[in-house]
Amino acid sequence: MNKKLGVLLHVSSLKSEYGIGDFGKSAYEFIDFLSENKIDVWQILPLSSTNIYNCPYSSLCYFSFDTMYVSPEDLLKRNLIMESDLLALKKLKKSSKVEYSKVKAEKLKLLNIAYKNITEGMLETIKLLYNNDAKIRKYAEYLVLVDKYGEDWRKFPFSANDENSKEYKDFCNDNYDRILKYVFFQYILNEEWQDVLKYANIRGVEIYGDLPVYSNINAFEVYQKPNIYLLDKNKFPKVYGGMPPDSMCPKGQNWGTCVYNWKLMSKDNYAFLVDKIKTVFKFYNVLRIDHFIGYVKHFEVDAKNNDPALGKWTKSGGKEFFEQLFNELDATKIIVEDLGAIIPEVENTRDKFNLTGMSVLQDYKNSNYLPNNVKENTIYYLGTHDNNTFVGFLNSLNKQEKTEFLTLLNIRTKNNKKICLECINKMMESKGGTVILQMQDFLLQDEKFRMNVPGRAEDCWEYKVPNNYKKKFIKTLSKIRR
Repeated sequence: MNKKLGVLLHVSSLKSEYGIGDFGKSAYEFIDFLSENKIDVWQILPLSSTNIYNCPYSSLCYFSFDTMYVSPEDLLKRNLIMESDLLALKKLKKSSKVEYSKVKAEKLKLLNIAYKNITEGMLETIKLLYNNDAKIRKYAEYLVLVDKYGEDWRKFPFSANDENSKEYKDFCNDNYDRILKYVFFQYILNEEWQDVLKYANIRGVEIYGDLPVYSNINAFEVYQKPNIYLLDKNKFPKVYGGMPPDSMCPKGQNWGTCVYNWKLMSKDNYAFLVDKIKTVFKFYNVLRIDHFIGYVKHFEVDAKNNDPALGKWTKSGGKEFFEQLFNELDATKIIVEDLGAIIPEVENTRDKFNLTGMSVLQDYKNSNYLPNNVKENTIYYLGTHDNNTFVGFLNSLNKQEKTEFLTLLNIRTKNNKKICLECINKMMESKGGTVILQMQDFLLQDEKFRMNVPGRAEDCWEYKVPNNYKKKFIKTLSKIRR
């Protein structure tokens, strides 16, 4: 059977000695494990800097790497820190969930120590990057402004977009070393991740990345290019991104994110957004475009009432945008998240460019997601990071729903773990070209281990694999027909 099998697990969830998975030993050991067990794909969530709720889909900069992913082993190898600097992080080794506040604080301390210890040669490299990479330079300058004036860039006394102003030049001169420090952070993180990506490919594992559709209200890109977002005269959002009420979120969703001014972006052939996707694509083998419908027809929540139930659908870039994108990017290396609200324009746009879509068995009431009906050009999931674990999903069904589900799948056992295994094998027998399972589903874990609950800000994204995950993973794998 010529079918790819993959695992969905964010870097943060990897087994680690330092409280969180990162771009070091935890990533390399996981890649080795996948390679040894002939797993073709490792799918992750966005790696960019996260917000106060640690959400990977609400970033302060789309091309950044969050500092919590820095590898302590790499910093040690470079002689930039000492073993004694890791004592606080090592105390988090046994934590059952990612303790983000502690991890972020300690990783930032490590990077600050590392910067103080860089060699003259590395400092020259950082200066060259500052001078030659406008994105990194401006982002580093923005971070120093945030340190000084707070996260809301609307309160900055001057704009980094006016690089010729005396105020801005003075600010950069006065804070040159601090700016270089942030350049160093991104330099180290980028080098570490590119090494992880190369190693994965050498070991026969592809990495599938992810790009959020919208930008955080205080994001660097909104600060830098406010005109391409729907903002008012004070540069606050007129509307927020979100979704109308549905079965998953009966009250709808207001993400509090900025929405693109598609009409204005069309005038320069969507140059910013094309560059954005091309930039992030360099970090992965394949890129998943989150919330595909938002590029075709997006849902706006009015900022005055903040009520998704009163929101409206509005035209986005659609086929015209994707024509521009695929003039510069290989469409076969893109996955589109075409789940949830599906309208003819979405299907037509996806099919026009022959884009790989997604099917989720938990949404079994959509007959297109049943194993016998799944199309060849699709990634097939039991559930994504936004869903319950599959055992948790089965636990949530009432007697009538469970009977209906088992009848549709022609499954006779009532044991939820056995049902999960039978479902995986039916997916493997489908036409779908790739099957990707959450790590939790390989481990047959229940609802207590889900990664995210859509519409809930707190207590999400904290999942960590258990210490004995390999044994359980291999046991499930042995029962999957490949």
